Amino acid sequence: MKYGDKYNNLVVIGKTVKKKGKSYLWEFKCDCGNTVYYRACDVKSGSTKSCGCLKYKRSIVDDITGKLYGKLTVIRKTDKKTDGRYLWQCKCDCDKIVYVSARALKSGNTSSCGCKKYDDARKVDYTGKRFEKLTVIKRDENIAKWICKCDCGKEIIVYGNRLKNGKVKSCGCLPSEIIIRRNKYELSTHRMTGSRLYNIWDSMKARCLNSNSKDYHNYGQRGITIYEKWLKFESFMEWATKNGYQEKLTLDRIDVNGNYEPSNCRWVSTKVQGNNTRVNRRVTMRGRTQTLSQWADEIGISPKALRYRIEAGWKEEDIFSPVDSRKKRIK
Repeated sequence: MKYGDKYNNLVVIGKTVKKKGKSYLWEFKCDCGNTVYYRACDVKSGSTKSCGCLKYKRSIVDDITGKLYGKLTVIRKTDKKTDGRYLWQCKCDCDKIVYVSARALKSGNTSSCGCKKYDDARKVDYTGKRFEKLTVIKRDENIAKWICKCDCGKEIIVYGNRLKNGKVKSCGCLPSEIIIRRNKYELSTHRMTGSRLYNIWDSMKARCLNSNSKDYHNYGQRGITIYEKWLKFESFMEWATKNGYQEKLTLDRIDVNGNYEPSNCRWVSTKVQGNNTRVNRRVTMRGRTQTLSQWADEIGISPKALRYRIEAGWKEEDIFSPVDSRKKRIK
């Protein structure tokens, strides 16, 4: 965006130091002569096309006086506004006066003073019908509501649309029943859902079986599979408890390119597992090959310091030299 560029009715004057949120405001001159300030993104996208005069012009041209929309007859345009839009005075077939925007009238969102909804509601009869655990007894004094009896014996009053769309299925006892059934089920199984071991198992399955998992490309996509019996948590839990599982240990594959199976898995510390990853850098010095972390432990410096020495091209004897308290090499 530069000086002189034109977007719809707006010509760019220049960028200002003013801000709206985190964005700078630009100065524009409208075709009608007004100077206005907007964010560049609003003008470029076309969401802002003028100083506001376009809306005003459209409102003058678009006169809907006398037109009929549903049960509403438009009487006149008023000075009242809602959300920046002028409201039109309308008379409903039931003689009630209401104020509605032209957009709401044209789109069909508003076609009466509200009486149409009640007329439609009167045509519906849910008496005797059953919705999940609720049986409708009769209509309430409020014609949009119904008196219902739940299977548990309790009576409640519910809006008809909430019965129809299934948002209300009981007097409130249904969630309690679901929890009771769920607890009974968990009592008959492992009762480990949410535990650390369960989460390790669940993550293992996601990496290998769920193509939407962020780690799938490093596991399932590479052909790494899970021992068939381990697809059931109980089997995995039995193996884990018999093979050294502890809260501070992690599941590690001995061969990082191998599958999740008893012969290729073990419980190790995070540090040991880190040394066994595919991405861990391995360095050969003094005739031996180890990970960067293992060499750092042996020398007595941090992996970061060791990486710097190697990448800076230090001689091997200097790489193995310790550091003093001021982080300087000992000569």
